[in-house]
Amino acid sequence: MAFCEKMNDATLYDEKGLEKYKTLIPGRDGWVFRTLVAFKKDFSINEKTRRSLKALQDGFKRHGTDFVLLFPPNRGLIHADFIRPEDRLSHEFTADQVKEGWSSYISTLAGLKAAGINIAGVNTISEGAPPFFYKRDHHWSAEGARQSARAAAEFLKTLPSYDGLSKTPFVTKQLEDSDYPGAFSKAFKSLCETSLPPEKASRFITERAETGTNKAALFGDFTPEIVLMGTSNTAPDPNVSNFDGFLKEALSADVDNRALSGAGVDTSMLAYINSKDFKEKPAKIAVWEVPGYYDLNKMNAQIFLQAIPALYGDCEDAAFASNTVRLTGEKIDLLGDLSAKNILGETYYLHLAFEKPVKNKFTLALSYQKFEDKQSFSRSNRYPVPDGDYYLTLRFDNKGPLKKLTLLPHKSMKDLNLTTRICKIAS
Repeated sequence: MAFCEKMNDATLYDEKGLEKYKTLIPGRDGWVFRTLVAFKKDFSINEKTRRSLKALQDGFKRHGTDFVLLFPPNRGLIHADFIRPEDRLSHEFTADQVKEGWSSYISTLAGLKAAGINIAGVNTISEGAPPFFYKRDHHWSAEGARQSARAAAEFLKTLPSYDGLSKTPFVTKQLEDSDYPGAFSKAFKSLCETSLPPEKASRFITERAETGTNKAALFGDFTPEIVLMGTSNTAPDPNVSNFDGFLKEALSADVDNRALSGAGVDTSMLAYINSKDFKEKPAKIAVWEVPGYYDLNKMNAQIFLQAIPALYGDCEDAAFASNTVRLTGEKIDLLGDLSAKNILGETYYLHLAFEKPVKNKFTLALSYQKFEDKQSFSRSNRYPVPDGDYYLTLRFDNKGPLKKLTLLPHKSMKDLNLTTRICKIAS
């Protein structure tokens, strides 16, 4: 048996850098589940998050891009039958509670759609189909990718922008199955010095059909009009799910896959928004895949506060405050005393433009009339093309006007020029 007593000690996961795996428990028929996320059954969205999603969608739309959130259910909800009865009971995940979870998920999708938010999900699982997820890994299997792609495609086809896409047929072919070790193996090796047996993974490849009508797209200079942002579920590797291929086939349209493995839900989106491609020729449709175990209500600090203002960009001559400083490696005041400018309200945002790409973590100290706040910035080492542009929505929440802005830099930023501007989203 691969499990050992150490698997039950949550503190060991933290000590060994395995926080996202805690705590692993055995399921039925060789399945393994994470108690951290397996038992999620509340998918409700608060009003603040609903507004943030709408603001994100509106920000993309000002560039002519239809934004769509793809949010399938979590692994435990879909495969609850493989969780041991005693664990379902102890974690309040009985059959009736699983039904409540599905009801919460489906009603949340319906509520967001009613609020005008573009969202796609998987309401039902195909009867008798292979598992949606791997047995010993938190990623979608090829079947999960196929069903998610079909759900996304069904929604995308309802958008007016879909009719204007350049269409070309794609064909998916099945390859030879391969052994898939699964991400959970890392925790077993580290905690128990044991290994999990690999499982067979169905593999597929999707290629453009060589027809007489699409040879120009096949061999010419063709830019996909749909961009995919997301996590390792939708990235080209390492879990061989072929999501983008299934999506291409279902839409008869090419997809620019910018999803990233091991980089969280925010990196691929921020990298695309800051990219030259988006600024010069934005996609007509942008799909953002977020795993169902994420709590969207807790993501404001992670993504919305940075992504929404990034969609509005540098305000340049229209800035309410602007200054350029040369960094010394020590903390530095960026804009002087701002009290007289009465910068107050959630439509204000900050733009930091470093003269060279910045990779290391740094912190901003924001002094409001009634509150002192700090915001740290860091980017995954998988951020594809490093840049020096950072954005932040100024959070007021009755804190009073912004008075002062101080940078606590990383030592590597010494001698860099930094231009700071405070902008405002036009109503």
